[in-house]
Amino acid sequence: YQPYLWFPYATSTQPTVTSFKLYERQGTEAANVVATFGVPNCSQSLASGVWRMYVSCYTGYAKPMWSLQYATYTGAATFPSGDYAYELKSLDSAGVETVVASAKTRVFDPLTITSPTSTDSPLATPTPTFEWTIPTNWPSTTAKPYQIAVWDTATGQYVNYLYGLSAPTDTTGLRKYDGPALDPTKKYGVMVTYYNQSVVDAATGMYVGHVSMNTAPVTFSVGQ
Repeated sequence: YQPYLWFPYATSTQPTVTSFKLYERQGTEAANVVATFGVPNCSQSLASGVWRMYVSCYTGYAKPMWSLQYATYTGAATFPSGDYAYELKSLDSAGVETVVASAKTRVFDPLTITSPTSTDSPLATPTPTFEWTIPTNWPSTTAKPYQIAVWDTATGQYVNYLYGLSAPTDTTGLRKYDGPALDPTKKYGVMVTYYNQSVVDAATGMYVGHVSMNTAPVTFSVGQ
């Protein structure tokens, strides 16, 4: 899972902007500043802790498109179950803060990858079948789009991403690997993440991203 915001914004609307602050609020706790940035140039990427800010040079939109995202994929150990709210605020030369973008996410209980695992490795097949449990508190009426990320643990390079959709009533997930051939001499990591950005909160009318992921990466290796 990689928290992110993707939004249109023109600094010309606030010509005295000098910097940005990203606020994160968990549940009903007070919001905390988790990242601060200067004003990036076109195609420049700025870093603050585990967050990255980037501005696209593409001119086909009415306003430049900005992205703000967590630098790496992470698991449920980093984002325990609960509600998360993010606000990106600009600061002008007088120190006045203005909300530029916001997002809300609801993290559900972790899912569990039941196969493959390190204990049953090396696998008898070079094309593993990924199996996992789906958290029982995920709403039964909400679709479950998933992403499976597979990477080489020695280099950190991602080998493939698999995408799919579990039915709202499914309690387990199943997907056979159909990406580039896996090397029997290497060890791989895998994360499964459900992420639905199209859920509307009935109380507020706002989109609230729904997320569930395994607690930490699972490692495995394949046979010949």
